[in-house]
Amino acid sequence: MPVSILSTKLFPPPLPGDTVSRPRLIHRLNRGLNGRLTLVAAPAGFGKSTLASEWVRSSGRPTAWLSLDEEDAEINRFLCYVIAALQHVLPTIGADIPSALYSQQSPSIAALLTNLLNEIALTEHPFILVLDDYHRLDSPEVDRVLAFLVQHLPPPMHLLISTREDPPLPLAQLRARGELSEIRVADLRFGADEAAAFLNHSRGLHLSELDVSLLEQRTEGWVTGLQLAAISIREQQDPSAFIASFSGSHQFVMDYLLEELLRHQPDKLQTFLLQTSMLERLNGGLCDAVLNDAAGSSQAVLDYLERNHLMLIALDNEHHWYRYHHLLADVLLGRLKNRHADLIPRLHQRAGTWFAKQGMFVDAIHHLLKAPNPVEAAALCEKVYPTIEQNYQPRLWLQWMRALPEDEVLRRPVLVAAWAQALFDVGDLESGEWRLRQAEELLQNGTGTASDPNQMDLLPATVAMSRTYLAQAHGDLSSTIHYADQVLACLPEQEKVKRGNCRILMSLAYFSQGQVKKADHLFNEGIDALKLAGYFEHAIGAVFVQADIHTTMGHVQMAFDNCLQTEQFIDHLDSLPMGAEYCYLSLSRIHRERGDLSKARDYLDKSLAAGKKRDFQLWRYRYGLAMAEMIMEQGDWQGALAEIEDA
Repeated sequence: MPVSILSTKLFPPPLPGDTVSRPRLIHRLNRGLNGRLTLVAAPAGFGKSTLASEWVRSSGRPTAWLSLDEEDAEINRFLCYVIAALQHVLPTIGADIPSALYSQQSPSIAALLTNLLNEIALTEHPFILVLDDYHRLDSPEVDRVLAFLVQHLPPPMHLLISTREDPPLPLAQLRARGELSEIRVADLRFGADEAAAFLNHSRGLHLSELDVSLLEQRTEGWVTGLQLAAISIREQQDPSAFIASFSGSHQFVMDYLLEELLRHQPDKLQTFLLQTSMLERLNGGLCDAVLNDAAGSSQAVLDYLERNHLMLIALDNEHHWYRYHHLLADVLLGRLKNRHADLIPRLHQRAGTWFAKQGMFVDAIHHLLKAPNPVEAAALCEKVYPTIEQNYQPRLWLQWMRALPEDEVLRRPVLVAAWAQALFDVGDLESGEWRLRQAEELLQNGTGTASDPNQMDLLPATVAMSRTYLAQAHGDLSSTIHYADQVLACLPEQEKVKRGNCRILMSLAYFSQGQVKKADHLFNEGIDALKLAGYFEHAIGAVFVQADIHTTMGHVQMAFDNCLQTEQFIDHLDSLPMGAEYCYLSLSRIHRERGDLSKARDYLDKSLAAGKKRDFQLWRYRYGLAMAEMIMEQGDWQGALAEIEDA
């Protein structure tokens, strides 16, 4: 997938050994399966995720789980993670969507969602999709996608959303139609029996009925408040006096109990908690690096925190990665900022260095930007750009560039040129051309620096390639050829992908000028280069244009043979690749021109089935024309005219 998937986000959190079962809520959740949506909404610390985790383990239905964080607010990343979660239940579902999202001809989100929902509707077995911590996303675009999913949810799928705040959905309409099940704060509060089970049986505190009742009243059944109280009570000589000594709001109780929790920990453990609170997830090696602990004792500390229920949550069944309870993390980070603000940059720097050594560059850049260490972050951005470009992630790249200081980026012409190309990729030609001119000025003046001398050597070709794309986007054929010649003149032979793409762009320009033989020669060279580099999907998608060229030259059999070879290659793949829809269109057209309307219609249907998965506008246009020609063969002129108008 274009997005690197963190597998720990796709599993329900393991249930702690001291979990109190909540059969009354499980029963309500089971009843809610008759509707579309279950909403579990409450402030932090009321056990929303734990309840959802207990339910999906007991429901008997397969479950797709996704734990969300702030970075998932980017729409393409969100959809890639949703697909990855769904594939735990339906392994082949939405297989083409991640690559389509990050392709240069990215289809509309609505089209992708429509195809995804159609696939889900065909599944035979009901299942559950859980979106945990939805409140962490701040994205109107993701909200719109969620509303679309809920509005058109197929019967096999039930959606559960766990959140601190109501999402912007038509909840009143769903409620009125009986399609919404809700678990709120009042439902999640522990009653006296549940509080007694938790404090005395799970935590072994042996409190009196009066003490349990007071704690339940003081915390108002707030699960985390009870958890913090249990941790603190273990340190008290007189638990009853301690229980009677605090009261007030949840925030007061939280602050008080967390203060008690931290105060009774050894200084070394308090330091560990504070200095690792800026990490969104933890493991032993990472914590060692952040704490500069040469002894490597962090894993033992994490084991101790988990063993003693000190608000550490395992993210995987192997207990390799963890996170702090969100409330604990918030309090610790607030304390770190108040008391040791000068230390935070060093901690982020160490985290960034550790992630970079592990090859986890996205995480590394995240921490280096927060350090802030713009020099090292910029250098790492340069290093990973070829991968970002290959995976077609222009939005992530633009996010990094905007986070870096402008003067640091303008010291690095490689970054500026990459910034320009990313802007072209998202359709902002005007801003992209402005950045491209900046890169050209730096190149012309011989100023600037680069971490990788090879990338600096490639910069003239990179700039010329961007000029080639821009000229083609503006329909300037002579400039397209001019800049493509520059690219090929200075680009090393081993850069097969770039040389291949450049030849194809040049070929299209010559073809548009009527120089068909030259276009055919260049196109074949471009396709061969892409195949040698392993870029088979690019080659498959290009077969339609190649067939156009061959047909124009009168080499219909050659076009036919190439398409058949491509179809045979497609048939041997595990999933339908991008570009198959164009191959089938070519085969349909050739069969129609040969008078075999039955086969022509079969291939047109195959193109429709493949194209609907991505719904590229260019494909829709081509398909509409092909369908119009097919209908004209049958004498339906009005139907053909309607297809042409759609196209």
